Amino acid sequence: MDTDIADLLNQLRGFSFLTWAGKTADFALHELDNHNLVGIVRLSKAQHLKDQLNDLIHQARIDQAIVVMNSNHTIQAITGIVQQPNWIRGFILISDDLLTLSKPGDEKHIEAMLVLAHELTHFRNRVLSQDLLSEPITADDYVNPVLAESSFLDHGVNTESVRTKFIEEICCRHVSWRVHQDLIEDHARQRINAGVIVRPHALEDLKSNLTVGSLISCGTKIGRNFAYLF
Repeated sequence: MDTDIADLLNQLRGFSFLTWAGKTADFALHELDNHNLVGIVRLSKAQHLKDQLNDLIHQARIDQAIVVMNSNHTIQAITGIVQQPNWIRGFILISDDLLTLSKPGDEKHIEAMLVLAHELTHFRNRVLSQDLLSEPITADDYVNPVLAESSFLDHGVNTESVRTKFIEEICCRHVSWRVHQDLIEDHARQRINAGVIVRPHALEDLKSNLTVGSLISCGTKIGRNFAYLF
């Protein structure tokens, strides 16, 4: 694990275990310790992950993730899964630009923590995702099964994969939103205790609520413009 990523985890671990931020950090450290999670590194240090995997097939999975991130600079992180007999392991790559710009007090610092929480949730749900991929699609899974099937024919992505990715993203974005609420509360309490914020009910006003049908968006301006997508 890179030192800058360790700093992000340490900051999240500074929260109570009862918070989403604290639980996310403890989960990461536990999975790194038992080697389920091979590592969390910036893209330029991906070779460090390959050093932990002797299997050429698994190393090729890392190479594939490197190619994807290098070819699309809007991708901030990738969670890769490597399957071994009776063992589903994984790794996380994070964009160099995001980590380099992630300095304490900067909006990118908040974004980096939320991206990390997002990817760790992908890893946490790796077994459930495999189960979903193998679970047959039924008409009850879609409002319009015919349209879903035609999308598969048009784009070559089967409906099981679309369903799985959709459910994964909802879970990951929800956890990121929960962690963000912890960060807002912690920052606000510090400013309230310091006498900077004196307005009554300021904490309640700062914490946002998702409306029905809304999803969190981890955008580049997440610190000052935390948007929701319907």
